[in-house]
Amino acid sequence: GTESRKLDVIARLPLWEDGLDYAHGTGHGVGYFLNVHEGPTLISSAAGNRGAYFETPFAPGQTVTIEPGYYEDGAFGIRI
Repeated sequence: GTESRKLDVIARLPLWEDGLDYAHGTGHGVGYFLNVHEGPTLISSAAGNRGAYFETPFAPGQTVTIEPGYYEDGAFGIRI
C-alpha cells in the first residue's frame, strides 16, 4: 500500500537533481469508466483540494498511468 505522492517524488528526483521539474501530475488512476484523472489515486506532489487522492494507498491490481515528462517552453517537450 504505497501512497501515490511517494511515487511522484521518485519519478521527479532525476529532474530535481538537475534543477528541473514538470508542472503536471505524474500519473492517475484509470477506472471502470476510463475517466481522465480518475481516483482513487492521483500520482502528484500537489494535492490541492483533492488531498484524499494523494493519501490513498495503491491496491493490488489497480491500473494507473505513469506520465512524467519535461517541457521547455517554446522549444520542446518529452515524456520520460
